[in-house]
Amino acid sequence: MIRNRVTTTRQAAAACLLAAPLVWGLAGCKKTETPVAGPATGTGQGSGTQSASAAGPGAPALGAAEPLVITARLGEKSHLLSPRGVAVDPSGNVFVADTGNSRVVKFDASGREVAVIGRKGSGPGEFESAWLPAVDGKGQLYVLDPRRGRVSIFGNDGKYLRKIGESAGFYSPAGLAVAKDGTVAVADTGGNRVVVFSPDGQTRGEPITSTPQGKLIQPTDAAFDAKGNLYVVQPTGPNGKGTLYRFDPEGKYQTAWVITNVPSTTDTPRLAVGPDGRVYLSDIEHGHLIAYDPEGKKATPLAFAAGDMDRFRRIGNIAVDEKGRIFVMDVDAALAYRLEKPEAAPVQPPKAAAPEAAPKPRKK
Repeated sequence: MIRNRVTTTRQAAAACLLAAPLVWGLAGCKKTETPVAGPATGTGQGSGTQSASAAGPGAPALGAAEPLVITARLGEKSHLLSPRGVAVDPSGNVFVADTGNSRVVKFDASGREVAVIGRKGSGPGEFESAWLPAVDGKGQLYVLDPRRGRVSIFGNDGKYLRKIGESAGFYSPAGLAVAKDGTVAVADTGGNRVVVFSPDGQTRGEPITSTPQGKLIQPTDAAFDAKGNLYVVQPTGPNGKGTLYRFDPEGKYQTAWVITNVPSTTDTPRLAVGPDGRVYLSDIEHGHLIAYDPEGKKATPLAFAAGDMDRFRRIGNIAVDEKGRIFVMDVDAALAYRLEKPEAAPVQPPKAAAPEAAPKPRKK
């Protein structure tokens, strides 16, 4: 008997999104119909300060490159398989979404593996695909599982607490952001929206579906800054350019600017905001990072210091800790890198010179 090969639209979209590096979004995984549990409609965030015209924002000026030094490589002995995401908590612990193994691996501040959280399955605390981790101000861990359409939450001891998002009807979500107070934002890529949850797990207001520039089109990532403002990445739009949007803590549109890269594969721009308000975005095409000032008026390429490496092989998601150190997941290298400015990087003490050997006595 021939098995039925027809899948639901949701399953097809999720499979397309997660099967890197198949082309999706603009080419292979366009949303062609509303999912069974489709996204709620919302007017978007048309109020607030508008600093970009309806025709679209302008591109920021590109400044001189700044070098970064690799100060840690996490996961070299952890047998990671296609890891997609990285997050860091207030104590300096680092969490890596070991996507191919359906788990999250925890490293302490020194880079030593100390715990494994979750496993493959559909039950509480289990993952079909551990895609992205994020942490709140209490050190609680949030993990996006796009195949299950939910976010699982764990205590800072690694114990499963609860889940949110299953009733939202996600459609291939690809981005996760968590504010210090536990507010959660999910970039529901196939649903063309961003859904925000309050710390108690309830949806907060209407989803973000539009801006003064038009409808939100397949957002791929989100991030909160220290003030609770929400940044959202839209890799492409009607003008063929990618856009980075900012909304205030109430979800009202504030500003937007053009980003420099517009990829069309599973590897999309990833986003993080530092404690100083700088916004970091991955430059997929060139395997580097770009830093923007909080208003998006200046873009600074971040390069590797001489002798480290030329570029990342394939960038997953990125994170910034409270000290301003940058963590980048390299999917193909199966490593999470910690990057710092050269002047902030720890200096290795010089090796002590070997003592001189005592002269041998002369033969008489």
